[in-house]
Amino acid sequence: FSPPRESFIFTKAFTFTREKLTENPEVVIEAEPVHIAYNHWITVRYIGYAILVAAALFLIYLLLKYAHHKHKLKMMTPRERALHELDLLISKKLIDKGCVKDFYVELTHVVRRYIERKYGIKAPECTTEEFIAEAIALASFPKQYIPLLKEFLAAADMIKFAKREATKENADSATVAAKNYIEVDSSVELSSDNQEK
Repeated sequence: FSPPRESFIFTKAFTFTREKLTENPEVVIEAEPVHIAYNHWITVRYIGYAILVAAALFLIYLLLKYAHHKHKLKMMTPRERALHELDLLISKKLIDKGCVKDFYVELTHVVRRYIERKYGIKAPECTTEEFIAEAIALASFPKQYIPLLKEFLAAADMIKFAKREATKENADSATVAAKNYIEVDSSVELSSDNQEK
């Protein structure tokens, strides 16, 4: 290298006995070149550092992605979020896997969470009967949808608690009913808003 570059390497220790050196102070020691083996632990150490840095960056990426996803969900309207959750449920194909009860539990939770976000009813913590009672008592809840909602939740309960056998056609019908309820309820809200304006 020009100019010469300074660096350092790890080597084995060179030892000299004091007695032999002091016998003749003018002695000149001529030693043959010694091959210094490369210390592979240096490479291992730097690879370890690189792995730690990569893992930290990946973790930061996951956290940012999670935060972005949470923010995106928070910015959705109750309708948009419910339809998003419905699409995720459909993509799981629980009915094809034989997880009928799990499908109906999640399907009813999608509808209940939609109602909770829109009307403030703590639907997921209530039984069907308790929820219906709260909906009836709530002035802002459209009373014309009470029978439809009651029928939907009651039919889902029959399957969730293994009182009725479910088929793929039943599950598809229940999914359509849930989606229609969300769409119709949202459209009523938009219509009433437009009338107020």
